[in-house]
Amino acid sequence: MLLTYENPQVFWSRSFNFTANEEGAIMVNLKEELWKTLQDLEGDDFKRFKWFLKQDDILEGFSGIPAAWLEKADRQDTVDLMVQQYQEHGALKVTLKVLEKISKNDLVQSLQNSSSRLKDLKNHDSVPLKSDYERKKFETKIKLMIEERQMKIKEIRHSAELSRRSADIHIADSEQFFTALLQSVKRILDNVIEEINDKQKTTQKEADEFIQKLEQEISELSKRNNEMEQLLRTEDHLDFFKGFSSLSAITKNWTEVTIPPPSYGTSESSHNGNLTLT
Repeated sequence: MLLTYENPQVFWSRSFNFTANEEGAIMVNLKEELWKTLQDLEGDDFKRFKWFLKQDDILEGFSGIPAAWLEKADRQDTVDLMVQQYQEHGALKVTLKVLEKISKNDLVQSLQNSSSRLKDLKNHDSVPLKSDYERKKFETKIKLMIEERQMKIKEIRHSAELSRRSADIHIADSEQFFTALLQSVKRILDNVIEEINDKQKTTQKEADEFIQKLEQEISELSKRNNEMEQLLRTEDHLDFFKGFSSLSAITKNWTEVTIPPPSYGTSESSHNGNLTLT
């Protein structure tokens, strides 16, 4: 017997509009009808059915279901995947189209008949299925993009907070280190200054002692010079030579006497010479 059936595109070109309760009940029944229809497919036919579901543009505006999802899917899983991918009415439309492609015209007719209870609502205005599917797809995509950016904001804020905390820790550590370093340098500097001053005092003391001795000898020599002048006025030259020879007893040979400057370390200028007294 020749089966007659309505073309799936023509069948689903009708528009429907439901109340919330009506639509919920119809969707449950629709999934059951889809499942029953797939139950009537033999193994190879069901395999071919799933193969067509993987193809993009099985219907205009409908993308294929990923192969990995369908690989181990049974008939119930396949219905759930179609509803998830195309929404309920889209799943019905795709099912009718694939059944037509695999020449299961009897199942096409049967599924159309089982869905005929929707026909009494055909005169109501509704949004076309493709537009509704695209709208929901667009809304889902926008929602996902917003969520991704909100997560990125949280990630950036967290990274910035970690960076700020790390900077505060490094600043505190640096301040502590350089404060201790400055204190250490100050102690070293104080010690160096004290050592330099001690060396300078020692050198100054030695120089003062030499100067004092030299001044004493100058005074003594001046006194002897006056005495020598008086002896020269007399004819007693023997006393003159005795007085001259006695000068070595009261004077010192200062030719080799020097006061070398103390070493103050590497900061001492290389051109500094010895302080020499002659």
